[in-house]
Amino acid sequence: MPFSEMDFVVAGPGARDGIRKCFGRAADGTEADVVRYMADPQDEHFARLGVAFTGLRGRPLQLIDCQNLFCEVDRYVWVAHPDIAGISARSRIKQTYRQQADAMPAWFSPRWQLNDPSGQ
Repeated sequence: MPFSEMDFVVAGPGARDGIRKCFGRAADGTEADVVRYMADPQDEHFARLGVAFTGLRGRPLQLIDCQNLFCEVDRYVWVAHPDIAGISARSRIKQTYRQQADAMPAWFSPRWQLNDPSGQ
């Protein structure tokens, strides 16, 4: 598809809950803007926080990556602070972590040019 990963994002229910848990009710309805705020000036955020982040194999965080980060925030906060409610009012985590005996190979879209083992 001829568009950039930075053109469009829709925050799913987990990301919406994670955003609510980070920014409160003021973020309701502006989730895509919050995700974009995390992705667009990411270099400024990392510098401000003193974080040396070189990307995912050199690839900067995309909108979908930041959307997924908020989903992970929701999961961790849900376990650590079950009293903090999100938007969705979900009452249980659907999946639990189960370790796989065999390592799963990573696969990336060829468009990202990340499948080269050398990372080039």
